Amino acid sequence: MFSLGTLLARLSLGRSPWGTDSASVVHAIRSGTPDLTGLPPALARIVRECLRADPAARPAPAQVTTALVPGADSGVVHPPRLTPQARDLVAEHTTLAATQRLPTLGYTRHADTTTLPPLIRLRVTDGVLGA
Repeated sequence: MFSLGTLLARLSLGRSPWGTDSASVVHAIRSGTPDLTGLPPALARIVRECLRADPAARPAPAQVTTALVPGADSGVVHPPRLTPQARDLVAEHTTLAATQRLPTLGYTRHADTTTLPPLIRLRVTDGVLGA
């Protein structure tokens, strides 16, 4: 749970909740003082619970799932609705092959683009991503 809390904070904040250098990371972890500034209150609460120093005081995986995914405790999980910005990103990036938009994959590009395999087209219907 501790690693999950750190991962959730890192992905949500774009930075480590523990600091940037070794000394500050060790101090923040040992003192139990992650910097969660910028997290929405509900997410900060569950992340803070995951980051408790005492493993026995941390939530169980089912508790975290229920807190993060409404309906998960009943077995009913709906895909999240996408914001207009997310829909635009999906539309932009699903129409290009990864080798055409990522320079690190340039060596895999086909010289003749007519021989590229067909792309899987994803659609957004009522704010939900699907094939």
